[in-house]
Amino acid sequence: MSGWLRGNDLSGRVARWTAAAALMGIVTFAGAMWTVLVIESNEEEAGDQEEEGTDLEELEEEAGEGILWAMLLAAPPSLAMAIGGAVWASRRAFAPLHAVTRAAREITAADLQRRIEVADTDGDLRELATAFNDLLERLDAGVAALDRHATDVSHEIRTPLAVSIAELEVSLRQERSPEQWQAQAQRTLDDLRGLAGLADGLLALARSSVGAGMPRGRVVIAEELAALIEQTRPRARQAGVELEVHGLDDAGELVVAGSAPLLRGAVANILDNAIKHGGQPGRVRLSLTAAAGRVCIRVDDGGPGLAAGERERVFEPFVRATGEVGGFGIGLAVARRSVQAHGGTIRVDDSPELGGASFVIALPTLVEQAD
Repeated sequence: MSGWLRGNDLSGRVARWTAAAALMGIVTFAGAMWTVLVIESNEEEAGDQEEEGTDLEELEEEAGEGILWAMLLAAPPSLAMAIGGAVWASRRAFAPLHAVTRAAREITAADLQRRIEVADTDGDLRELATAFNDLLERLDAGVAALDRHATDVSHEIRTPLAVSIAELEVSLRQERSPEQWQAQAQRTLDDLRGLAGLADGLLALARSSVGAGMPRGRVVIAEELAALIEQTRPRARQAGVELEVHGLDDAGELVVAGSAPLLRGAVANILDNAIKHGGQPGRVRLSLTAAAGRVCIRVDDGGPGLAAGERERVFEPFVRATGEVGGFGIGLAVARRSVQAHGGTIRVDDSPELGGASFVIALPTLVEQAD
């Protein structure tokens, strides 16, 4: 009990001020009673003295009436003091909480850099203020990232549109042969396809961002990868890249809990990136292994690889590696968010065998109960 009263948290502060208010009420009540009794005693002494032999019962009755009157006279000021003390105590106890509330209300979406002064609080309120400041920190970072991404998207959309508009304006000012118009139409079509690809990438990025709340099911990794490889081989062949596969036949039923489309899309983005940077002719290798309750998907390529300073940045939206031409810098960001939504990790190393980059996806396997 004493430790509770000495505490610096909100409950301790309320207990101290409430105890103080109650004590003030008791002291006021006792003081009022004492004052009334003293006044009554003085009046009796100043009056006529009672005769000797006064009946004891009459004395007791008179004393009881005096005490009753004293209590009745002392009760109103004591009650008023107790109520006033309780109001005063509650205001003092909750003053820091009101200060935190006022500070929180003054912070707007346009002013997320402001923080609540933690030094002015203590105990439970310090934890509340710290948690609220942490929330503001995350919101500020999220809004800043959203603004940055909006700027990047605007730039990615504006550039091909500006080029297409300029080319069409020039074409309309000059006489063009059917062949020239056909070439112009083809360039405009390519630009529009690029914009459609950007829209698809942004949609995939949004879906991967909410992947943590997705419906989860059994995903047999080897089956999904085998189907993905069959879809990817024609594109790799067209790019002059040899696509190698290792470990799928020996993997058995490695099962992951999650979304097959999201996982397939993550690996597809890694494969597309490897094919694009694998060289001509080039090599890309997909390997599947499992150990310690995790399944490992590795994609190696024979390209130039990635500098150490770029290996984390390439997973951010709209970031391209040095010297990269084409694309919007979304695929690897989608891959990382999709993998993280499944409780996995993704990293990029040097490929010891092919000499380029090596993207490694690690996912926790699903432990199924025997029937």
